[in-house]
Amino acid sequence: MPSKLKMALGNMVPPFFVFPRVHYKSHFVRGGPIGCEGNAKPSGWMKEENFIKYAKHFVQHVKPSKEKPVLLLLDNHDSHLSIEAVDETTDITTKKSLMVILQFLDEERNKVTDCFFGLLEVTESTAEAVFAAICNHLQEHNINLEKLLGFAADNATVTMGNSGGLKAKFEQLLPNIFIIGFICHSFHLYASAAANKLAKSTEDFVRSVYNYFCHSSKHYNDLKEFQKFCDTKPYKLLRPSQTPWLSLQ
Repeated sequence: MPSKLKMALGNMVPPFFVFPRVHYKSHFVRGGPIGCEGNAKPSGWMKEENFIKYAKHFVQHVKPSKEKPVLLLLDNHDSHLSIEAVDETTDITTKKSLMVILQFLDEERNKVTDCFFGLLEVTESTAEAVFAAICNHLQEHNINLEKLLGFAADNATVTMGNSGGLKAKFEQLLPNIFIIGFICHSFHLYASAAANKLAKSTEDFVRSVYNYFCHSSKHYNDLKEFQKFCDTKPYKLLRPSQTPWLSLQ
């Protein structure tokens, strides 16, 4: 499945191909367009790990940066909603960035509010460097560190390590601080690992059932009539998806 992007100026990002193979070989794209790359997936459809490689391919050729941002428009395919892609915060200049979201009680509106608090440049991806960047940024905005109630981040060792991670450093500074990992990240990893244990025929069967009923108004009406005949509460069929909230659409 080729993936290519045409830019407004008329330039085109070299295609990125997803081949229906278990393993990718460089000769798959031999003789293809200059700069094209590829990856493999047995189904031939892009999945999250393929999109990560495409994102790096895109960055390599478009060269976005904090000074010259680029907007990439995507559809809502579940492979594009990737936690790892969001975590890839190194721009083309090899500068590493850290996004900080601040949650606080807005006394004027009397509600808890989240706000973007900064995109910090860090010299290295170590707990020491990230911790120093966060503390310095808070102090620059006259925020007393002792007033911090909680810290939330993904479950990487750098952030949630019990000995040398950010979690340990915040607990050393503030023994009563509330620490929470990104539970959606954990569920995503658990669900992905479990799904890999299922036979591909199981997923194909579930998708076939959904497509049979939901892509035909006649078949869907037949299903509703059958539910009424069985005196069963009508249920909406959810679209099979790797991302739970997309299934609710």
